[in-house]
Amino acid sequence: IPRAIFEKTFRDTLTKFTAFATCDSFYRQSAGVSMGSKTSAILANILMGFLETDIIDDEMKNGSLQFFVRYVDDCLLIVDKNELPRIFHTMNALDPKIKVTIEHAVDFKISFLDTQIEYNKETGKLELGFYQKASKSNNLQNFNESISPKSQKLGLLKGEIFRMNNCTSNPEKLDKALTHLTLKFRQNGYSERLIKNSIKEIKASKFTPKE
Repeated sequence: IPRAIFEKTFRDTLTKFTAFATCDSFYRQSAGVSMGSKTSAILANILMGFLETDIIDDEMKNGSLQFFVRYVDDCLLIVDKNELPRIFHTMNALDPKIKVTIEHAVDFKISFLDTQIEYNKETGKLELGFYQKASKSNNLQNFNESISPKSQKLGLLKGEIFRMNNCTSNPEKLDKALTHLTLKFRQNGYSERLIKNSIKEIKASKFTPKE
């Protein structure tokens, strides 16, 4: 989609007619679209696509940016520190109503989504571990109180076990992640026996999903 068409036809039109209601009134949004709406993810991906084609591609070509990966609007970059202020300013100039924020690695660690990336100074390699924001709730589908079928609850548990494996890079990090998982699911009514048996079963399959 050409940038001009997006800005005039899609963004301006969609954001102009985005409205929402509260208990006592009705409002029209002055900018952007409602979080969770059908169009928000589409518009976010289109806008971030412009960021990649207008800025990121050129920075990768000239060597100022060594690595870039994105999930919706969360990005992970490896940047020449001397070029960082300029690139950060350029990204923030993409749209006057959108503010890009930045988080630097601290103590050779940085988080991206549910993964913590850590540089091991002894081995000279990057290691991956599970990460969860301190503010994130541990509430899940409760095993005893939820009316959902048991198969759905087991699916949630096993899916999270696979996720712990996918976001860790060595046995020590995996064991730490599974300890966190066990505590979280125990808080939501899942028996320790059920959790341990599920972990044992999936480990025995070498984390290969059933066909």
